[in-house]
Amino acid sequence: MAPIAPEILTSLRSIDPSATFTLSGSHRVTSSQNAVYFAKMCRTLNERDQFFGESESLKAMNDVAPGICPKVIRFDELEIPNSGGAVMISEYKDMGGLNSQVAQILAKRLALEMHDPERSKQATTKEDGTRQWGFHVPTYCGPTRIENGWYDTWEEAYGAMIGGLVDKLEGTSSEVVKLGRELQSK
Repeated sequence: MAPIAPEILTSLRSIDPSATFTLSGSHRVTSSQNAVYFAKMCRTLNERDQFFGESESLKAMNDVAPGICPKVIRFDELEIPNSGGAVMISEYKDMGGLNSQVAQILAKRLALEMHDPERSKQATTKEDGTRQWGFHVPTYCGPTRIENGWYDTWEEAYGAMIGGLVDKLEGTSSEVVKLGRELQSK
């Protein structure tokens, strides 16, 4: 069995100082108190930004639809000279295959909870009572950074997100860029 990285152990011990921990998979950690965690670490600034976006996104999803995704327990930035890094600890969710009944329940929760503007923290209210849409940190789709921000309408938020992605394609495929700009303007 592989040892747990010292940085991850430090974060785990801050959660439960009296426990011992065993790595039972690439990211699954079990404590002597029978708690099971998902733990991961990175060592670069870019990865730290990805981890932070993931952590904040998971928190926002759990605020809107509790239990729909793993609850983040800790996010610790690492002090690595001339670099960056982070440790993220969350609940461990055993993600087996979805049968059709479970898939329907998940789809219903996504539609009714995650995308309900009355529940969603992505639809915030300014002091004057007007709504804003967006997210407060950049997020990632794989290695692609998505710049976020706050906008007065959902359409502006979506258009800015699409526009940022299309900007990254400038100089590659003029047809894709043209179609992307058309989508952005709708």
